[in-house]
Amino acid sequence: MFKLEHEWDAREKAGLPKYHSVDQTDIGFRFTEPSSPDAGITAFLQGDYDAMEAAWKGADDVKICTTSQLIGPQPLHELPDVETIYEAPPGYLAWLACDEQYFAQFGAKFLATIANHGDAAHVHLMDADPTYAKEVITSLNRPIGLTVEQPMAGPSYYHSIRFCRLAQLMKTRSDPIALLDVDALANRPVSDLPTVPIGMRMRPGRLEPWNQCNASVVIATPEGQTYFDAVADYMFYFWKRNQLRWQIDQAALFFVWKRLGVHIHTLNVQEVDYDYQDDGIVWCNSGRTKWYDNDPSRNRYAVKAATVEVPSAMTTARAKREQSVERIAYLSCELTSRDLDNRLLIASHLCDMGIIVLLGHFWGVNGNIGRATPGCHLFTTANDVQARAMQKAVTTGNYVIATDTEGLPLANPIQNVSGIAVSLCDKFLVDSQSHRDLLAERFGDEKFTITGSPRLDYLVNTPIEPIGGDPYVLFNTGLGIINSVWGSPLEALQAMGGAMELTEAEAELTVKAETAALDVISPLIRWLAPQTRVVIRPHPSENAQAWRNAFPVIEVVEGSSPYPWIKGAQVVIHANSTSGIEAAALGTPALNIDPVAEWGEKFVIKDYNCSVRSAQEAQHVLAAFLNENSGPLAEKNDRIAGLPLSGAINTARHIAETLKDAKPFKGQFRWSPVDRGDLHRSKFSVAKEELKDRLTHINFSGAVKPVDDSTFLMWKQTKA
Repeated sequence: MFKLEHEWDAREKAGLPKYHSVDQTDIGFRFTEPSSPDAGITAFLQGDYDAMEAAWKGADDVKICTTSQLIGPQPLHELPDVETIYEAPPGYLAWLACDEQYFAQFGAKFLATIANHGDAAHVHLMDADPTYAKEVITSLNRPIGLTVEQPMAGPSYYHSIRFCRLAQLMKTRSDPIALLDVDALANRPVSDLPTVPIGMRMRPGRLEPWNQCNASVVIATPEGQTYFDAVADYMFYFWKRNQLRWQIDQAALFFVWKRLGVHIHTLNVQEVDYDYQDDGIVWCNSGRTKWYDNDPSRNRYAVKAATVEVPSAMTTARAKREQSVERIAYLSCELTSRDLDNRLLIASHLCDMGIIVLLGHFWGVNGNIGRATPGCHLFTTANDVQARAMQKAVTTGNYVIATDTEGLPLANPIQNVSGIAVSLCDKFLVDSQSHRDLLAERFGDEKFTITGSPRLDYLVNTPIEPIGGDPYVLFNTGLGIINSVWGSPLEALQAMGGAMELTEAEAELTVKAETAALDVISPLIRWLAPQTRVVIRPHPSENAQAWRNAFPVIEVVEGSSPYPWIKGAQVVIHANSTSGIEAAALGTPALNIDPVAEWGEKFVIKDYNCSVRSAQEAQHVLAAFLNENSGPLAEKNDRIAGLPLSGAINTARHIAETLKDAKPFKGQFRWSPVDRGDLHRSKFSVAKEELKDRLTHINFSGAVKPVDDSTFLMWKQTKA
């Protein structure tokens, strides 16, 4: 695999900045020959933009909005209305644009550092109640501009349409404007930045077109109006087609530059400073670790941020919550197989306790935070993506309860947990004592309560009808990196980056472990197929068609609940998957494929399942069990008994306790439909009839009302 680090290290040896271009010609690769398994990136590196676009036709990420074609003038007046609360002051203007929770998390302190240097500033909020921003501006005692729009959108809109708003603002001013990412601090006056028509940081040694220009600090003057108008047209064009994707802003900055042939003044390492130097102007922040306060590389940033005093967003939010919250719980689901059944069990208990429940897909529930009636949000995980949604939930007057569904099979679940998520939630519910001890050691023990896993509660305490027919061996595969719905391993790893950022070593270990597991699983399938029925059930993150192509005569199932398949199997075969623990809960023998010891140590699966390293060892264990009912798979497995097994009812009790003083639900439910792509639909979709069928297994007798795609209101009907 080609490594960008080789190019960056060579630059450093040559006396060049590793990550900053020295001018607009200093992009691409000077010292190494780049390569990529992605045909579109290969074409881009060769300068063949038509071939690049052809290779990416039909993509669903930023590639769908990556084009070298110059887009004509667009009707920007069709964008949502903007309300002006305070006019922007004159002078070199530091301009911040973000949503409400990002302003509370980062923007307020950044704004304070800008104001403390005496610079002119303006805040443009999107999907926000401006109350907290007005409090901050009042506390700074300076003329600061404030505008707000309510597009009812998300991060893809916020980070891209800000360039439309920039182009519109430029037409009303003659002073320079510095568009700034809000997760930064002003170490020196922003007005120390150069006054240039077009200025930004450019990046050397990057493969993708959307990583050539950096949008964290962008300078504009009236002389650059033509360029920024074209960038705005690019954004608007894809907005009208519902194709805004994360990083479109940087794709637009690059391709408009290439088309127009204008000059970009390249900002240097002091002007856009990721190393927190004494003479740095804007101390920038990025990546997963910006959420943590203990990352040594961010220490100077964290220390400086800690000294900046602004009004507390939490105080404002809690006051809002006391006035507005109602007795409604929001249960979001991201994966049908992982989330739906146990969330329905929690919902059933909540309805019995008199709580209204909104159960639906992750994208719709989180997209309606701030619009829907305030209540209590239960989060399935507590990673960086969820932390952002939690911030919005808190600042819009909701309670937040966190769980860590993905932590069940992990020996050390801390990597998946965001420190910001811990700080934002009112409670953090955990599966076991060991789970609690690990999290409490890292984050303190104030928030963590042992409830047990709702998933195990469902499996142990709910009648599950097994799949019938001929006896079968079930392969529950989990090769979501090397066989990903996102495409190549590189693309899968990039897709993971929104939730958890892996180091290069961690990424290589992940690929190594999955490849080694596949090298054991494939010959096992071929060995078993002549002897017995074999069923392959890929993880939702996998490309199921790849299994059908590899084994045309083998049954491949996807989409349905995994539990009847697990319960009906003679044996479940997996590779350090949660399904091994689920099999133990259902009383089904399970064989864990664990060919890479270093990878296996990350999981607790070996505590619950027989584990093997090789195909030969697996064949020996399977032959003894399938032919003679002997060996480790024939032994009684009661190891699950040591875990708490009432997670669903305990979770419901904590939600009900949190809402005990809330106002009764008024019945005036506010909701805006959220459109989502085919990939997200494949991860979680459920029709009303399927939902009702699943509810019969848990004896739910309440009412269900669809409010959106795969989204339902549930409540307990009262007798007349």
